[in-house]
Amino acid sequence: MGQALGRIEVETPAYSVVKDFGSYQIRRYETELVLAQVSSIDFPDTETNTPVFSNSAFRVLAEYIGVFKTPANERTGEPTPIAMTAPVISQRSPEPVAMTAPVMSTEKAGVESMAFILPKQYTLSTSPKPTDPRVKLVACSAQTVAVYTFTWFCDMKRGAAEAENFLAQLEEDNLTIAGRWCLARYNPPWTLPFLRTNEIHVPVSFEP
Repeated sequence: MGQALGRIEVETPAYSVVKDFGSYQIRRYETELVLAQVSSIDFPDTETNTPVFSNSAFRVLAEYIGVFKTPANERTGEPTPIAMTAPVISQRSPEPVAMTAPVMSTEKAGVESMAFILPKQYTLSTSPKPTDPRVKLVACSAQTVAVYTFTWFCDMKRGAAEAENFLAQLEEDNLTIAGRWCLARYNPPWTLPFLRTNEIHVPVSFEP
């Protein structure tokens, strides 16, 4: 019942509030996190920015931690159940922009990713290894982020609209943006929409 009413009953990453601007916060996440991540590159039959990719990606990640059945992972030769955490992180690389000279990039424009945060007990070397090659384990280093919190249902399309407004606010406040935004969603599907917690995270350079 608690989760339906918006209570977050799973582990979430620890952070400190560096500054509260009222409409948003600057947070410092000190601990390196391990993410189990999937990319739309590995789902060639689905379109990004649609519920189709989100549903497929979530299912594959849920199978990795063992939500539905035997976990699709191995540690010392055995599958290991992994506790669910929050938030679920979604990110989309920038759309291509016309250029007059070639630009080298490690990312394909328009690629969408989804990731689960592993419990804090795990490091990159101790995390159970995925048996599904679409699941990649990646480390997320400590960082300072600007965070805007909002409610109701949120897909990547709405997330992009909220991020656009938030980025404009950060620029107006003369904050230095240091990376791409991501959408963080904290609640299961059965949470009442007006009690949901969603956040836009934007890496920033900030000196209090």
